[in-house]
Amino acid sequence: MIREVQPAEVPDLVDVLANAYPGWALSTADERERVAQAILKAQAGSLARKYFGLFRDGRLVGGMRLFDFRMNLLGHMVDAGGVGVVAVDLLRKKEHVAKELMAGFLDHYRQKNTSMALLYAFRTDFYQNMGFGLGPQAYRYKIAPARFPKGQSKSHIVRLQGSAADKARFKAYYHAQVARTHGLIEKTDGEIDVLFSSPERLVFGYHAEGELKGYMLARFEPENPENKLSNNLRVTEFFYDSPAVLAEFLTFLHSQADQLRYIVFDTFDRDFHHLFGDARSDGESTIHGVYQESNVAATGLMYRVLNTEQLFRDLEEHHFGGESLRIRLAIDDSFLSVNSRPIVVQFDHGRVASISPNGPYDVELSTTISHFSSLIMGTIPFRKLVAYGLATVSNQAFVSVIDRMFHTDEGPICTTEF
Repeated sequence: MIREVQPAEVPDLVDVLANAYPGWALSTADERERVAQAILKAQAGSLARKYFGLFRDGRLVGGMRLFDFRMNLLGHMVDAGGVGVVAVDLLRKKEHVAKELMAGFLDHYRQKNTSMALLYAFRTDFYQNMGFGLGPQAYRYKIAPARFPKGQSKSHIVRLQGSAADKARFKAYYHAQVARTHGLIEKTDGEIDVLFSSPERLVFGYHAEGELKGYMLARFEPENPENKLSNNLRVTEFFYDSPAVLAEFLTFLHSQADQLRYIVFDTFDRDFHHLFGDARSDGESTIHGVYQESNVAATGLMYRVLNTEQLFRDLEEHHFGGESLRIRLAIDDSFLSVNSRPIVVQFDHGRVASISPNGPYDVELSTTISHFSSLIMGTIPFRKLVAYGLATVSNQAFVSVIDRMFHTDEGPICTTEF
């Protein structure tokens, strides 16, 4: 049975977490008490951020935390479900505890008519087998400050200290970004409070005319633990409204050359290297002959369509490439069989006109739910799925049409940690 963890059961959950995540170093009574109090606070707070446990014979054998999100999906705000801190009792490994937890997670959000779920994967193959598709790649650049372009000014760049006014401006700006950025998730007031209360996190803003027009989150990190004078600045979030705002932030980073060894810049921007005259990393690696390393790429976030019919209802106002077409979707969802029934979706000049379990169609699209989820999120073009043998169509003449229908200019961006 899966249910919400009760206060008296929190010590058992902390014990499971301590053994499942040894990197958390929950080895002392004080450390465990700190985590227990954080869990108790979460359980007493918003219904949108709760810990759930899997119980067998009355004993907690695994746990997870569920998150109710509001997410921009292709320009439309939808509900989405997130899961994190999935943990299994050491004595219950290889007993399908994680599988049962994940099935409970998916069912929880299907019951709420939520069409999309997401998580950060510790192993992408494990979650792909459960129907999750690969999200966007993140890129990390490690570049000396002096190589950042130097503009005319950085006079609008300020440090946001966390006053009520700062938080209000930050929230207004961030949610304006959510409204126009595919993949972004709304931040709660609690998340914003934590962001500003974290002593190691620096929040810089471009402030003009009484409002923010961009912000950057960063923190100092040692480049060499043996040398306290050798430090980097790691940028973890960055949004800006115009080239002028971007130029001032880059000038600000350029000005740190006398103190910092490197700027470590994490971004979802695939074209970021074009900003630099020299975007080479500090390594000497070459690939494909003499191509020199400019960044490293990583995967992490994964997405899953929970209910294909609900997804298209959520996107009934979306413009699917302006095409008029009836597509039979034969999506194999072996982990969630209730979502594996074929449907026929009729598009009229790009709009969803009807959804039915059967009927006439122009073309059939066959793939797995994991690859379909990646297609919907815009992390792989349809033509690539076909080229890789990960999707098929009943008539090859429709490949380019379907590719246009599911095309996105940019992949999803998600800065929410959970």
